[in-house]
Amino acid sequence: RQTIERYLAAINEREKARNTLVTGFVELVNGYDSNVNNSTSQSNVAVPALGNLVFTLDASNIERHDTYTMLAGGAEISHRLRPGVAVFAGTGGRYRNNHSEDRFNIGSIDARAGVAVSGEKWLARVSGQGERFFLDDKRNRDSRGAATDLRYAFNDNWSGTAFLQYNIFRFNDAALQINDFNQAIGGLALSRALGSSRRVITASGYGGHENAINDRADGDKDFEGWRIAGQADLGESLDFFIAVGGQRGRYRKVNVAFETERRDKLYDGTVGLAWRIDQRWSLRPQCSYSKNDSNIAIYDYQRLDCSVSVRAQF
Repeated sequence: RQTIERYLAAINEREKARNTLVTGFVELVNGYDSNVNNSTSQSNVAVPALGNLVFTLDASNIERHDTYTMLAGGAEISHRLRPGVAVFAGTGGRYRNNHSEDRFNIGSIDARAGVAVSGEKWLARVSGQGERFFLDDKRNRDSRGAATDLRYAFNDNWSGTAFLQYNIFRFNDAALQINDFNQAIGGLALSRALGSSRRVITASGYGGHENAINDRADGDKDFEGWRIAGQADLGESLDFFIAVGGQRGRYRKVNVAFETERRDKLYDGTVGLAWRIDQRWSLRPQCSYSKNDSNIAIYDYQRLDCSVSVRAQF
């Protein structure tokens, strides 16, 4: 009887362990960024409200390039309360150090928690989240909000996701608080596995609205976007991935200085490789390109970011 009770106790402990899962990662990235401050390459800009008088932009508002090192990490714990119901919580952070342009160093700390409910073919999650963003090693802005998503597997190859998010963004510096806004966004995604769990293509679309609560210069913003992403295995431990996307933004207020309502079109693309060295370690070289076309010159920019990252996960 004592032997059986010890076995039963051991089985019970193993079952409890299966109910709780902890995952995490640490990542080191080195790269080159052609535009660390997301700024225009033009040094002189004409201002229509002042009779097209030409002004010279401050150096901090002109495209700057640099190499950088970034450290990132995060962890999440999930606990199954009963079959089909679990709670989860996680946190993460990153810090990017530009080797010369350190005034554009960025960092962030985030946290999230929520509930997940699942069935045979579906998974629904509701969560709360928050983030603190740093620029030049100073607190720049905070965001917090809620999100929900529903994933459904139509069959072994096709799956879909619907999601909604609402977040508020608040700047710390009094001079920047005119830019405070609330954002709502929703979208749909469809994924197809191409004969393997490592061969997947996904297409998604989304739309949203930003409410500029402090009457920022360009006012409220409506936006919509799309993204197509794919992944394919090139070998037992090597994957290739690619993603392209676009977003159109329309602001509702006439910018007084430039005498027009701002219109932006943002395009971006990423291509890279993921090499799994073993079950814990992976190496990822990648390049990303983005370009923003705007009818207001100071918001025009393009950016190329190429990097190599080493990640350990548990």
